[in-house]
Amino acid sequence: MRVIAYGRVNVRSAPGIDGEIIGQLDVNDEVEVIARSSAQNDWLMIHLDDETEGWVAYFTVTVTGDPSGLPILVPDSTGAGLIPPSLLVRTLFNARLHLEPTLSSPLTIIVPYNAEVTPIARSERGDWVYVGYAGVEGWGVARLFAITNDELLALPVNP
Repeated sequence: MRVIAYGRVNVRSAPGIDGEIIGQLDVNDEVEVIARSSAQNDWLMIHLDDETEGWVAYFTVTVTGDPSGLPILVPDSTGAGLIPPSLLVRTLFNARLHLEPTLSSPLTIIVPYNAEVTPIARSERGDWVYVGYAGVEGWGVARLFAITNDELLALPVNP
């Protein structure tokens, strides 16, 4: 699948207008599309050149082909990588993240209700989950997150 630029189009480091501009397409530039940001195709990930990938707004380009076959990728909770949205979980309450998997351990951050976090690991018993949020990582009580038992058990153990 490919896109053709309507005019000068900013290519961003992340899907959204707050993503850093890392390049531009000129009028009629044509590039390959490799992913999308949502089922609504709000942002499309492209190969800008052999070494650079970036995001363009859907409404700034003409799409050739059907984008519904493209994978949906979203920034992980650190903003450093891209993952399928199924790898994100939401907080069910305000979730306190700790340095260690114990309530007496110092807090790293309080994650607000309904925020998306990236699960990274779990405690051996599965009662704690190590997550990333806004560039901070920490341990939270597993029941504070919308994560199934199967998803939890699939995480690596980090005692």
